[in-house]
Amino acid sequence: MTFNDRRKEPRIDTQIDANLSGTDEVSCRVANLSHSGALAISTIPLPEMAHMKVRLNVGADQAGAESCLVLEAAVVRCERRTDGAWDIGLFFTSVTPEVRARLESMIKVWALSPA
Repeated sequence: MTFNDRRKEPRIDTQIDANLSGTDEVSCRVANLSHSGALAISTIPLPEMAHMKVRLNVGADQAGAESCLVLEAAVVRCERRTDGAWDIGLFFTSVTPEVRARLESMIKVWALSPA
């Protein structure tokens, strides 16, 4: 069984800029996203089981102001990529109902968008 086979929820491919903060702040790009987690790509490795605050920069809201989603997550894996960057597997540990609703709405829209 591969890592992908164990997922309970499908992931949507994304290209979202994000920041992960624990003891330090790390800029990254979120390559895929689900209701329960994400794959971030970073130039800096992070320790497994570290607790992070995840800030997803999701673009402008209806009024034109920059919008972001803030979630809490645990690093469940950190693996070196062939390009030298790091794949950071994140499992969301705390999501407010408002953020969960926005996340679910975004995932539905992206799932229906043509590739």
